Amino acid sequence: MLKNHSPSPTASGKQTKHEREMAILRDHHERVLKDKALREATLVGAGVFVRTTDGTLAVAKPYDKVIVPKRAA
Repeated sequence: MLKNHSPSPTASGKQTKHEREMAILRDHHERVLKDKALREATLVGAGVFVRTTDGTLAVAKPYDKVIVPKRAA
């Protein structure tokens, strides 16, 4: 799922600010994906899914309601 990018052979041993930020973001992303409860909470909090009355997850908006052709808009 995640791509592992190997460092450039010409790169120095010191990471750039962008590389440090990307490493932090990658670590956070991997932690969220590995923890089922955290993953579900993130998806519900983002509005992608909603929790039904019986506690299961359901899609918040059907795909055809999210993607609207330009002509219909």
